[in-house]
Amino acid sequence: MAAEQPIDPEPLFDELVEAGVLNIDSATEEVTLTEDFDSTFQIYVVSYETESDEDFHSTLASVFGLEDEQTAAERAEELDVTREELAAFLALRSHFEEPPSTDRLAVMASMVVNLGVGSPVPDEMEEVTDDTYQDFLDDHGDAVIMVWRTHCDPCDAVKRNLEAIMAAAPAEVTFAGIDGEESIDLRKEFEVEAAPTTLVFRSGELADMIRGRAPVERFEDVFEQVYA
Repeated sequence: MAAEQPIDPEPLFDELVEAGVLNIDSATEEVTLTEDFDSTFQIYVVSYETESDEDFHSTLASVFGLEDEQTAAERAEELDVTREELAAFLALRSHFEEPPSTDRLAVMASMVVNLGVGSPVPDEMEEVTDDTYQDFLDDHGDAVIMVWRTHCDPCDAVKRNLEAIMAAAPAEVTFAGIDGEESIDLRKEFEVEAAPTTLVFRSGELADMIRGRAPVERFEDVFEQVYA
């Protein structure tokens, strides 16, 4: 819950960066949640998003030292406190070795819920979207589009071999990545059901697909067959 006395968010922003909650992209200056913190945050979100109103207000009363659930319900309505903000507050409190004051954490929680973790597409490849992937294929007939997702262990495993995977393709093959959670059209067109999925195109047409985590050798075999 927000503090009754205004708190300057600027020093809190610096504190969140220093604590590894926020990340600032050095090239674009985009501010996102770090994957490490967002993993914790999402655990709390899942825990509280289906909580009953009674339990939600009970938790608020306990966390913020309010008199009873009715008082918590009134304060939550007055300040428009959401379950996501409660999840952010609890995630922040668990993240800090020495948590800031309740009022400061409440303001930090409001800052956190307005940010995402950023794109799961690795920096090594161009990022495309539902609006741009067809243009990408028109410009690069021989291409590979890799579908990624945040908080995806198989994706992380493939990323660890990404340099070798990209090196296994002929030099004229261009790689791109797409956020699977944001690419409804691409997933529907090519029947992508999970991440990671690798779509291999020859002359602009889908020639093969690698679903899930796969060793480098699997990519080498597919690239050899498609681009021979």
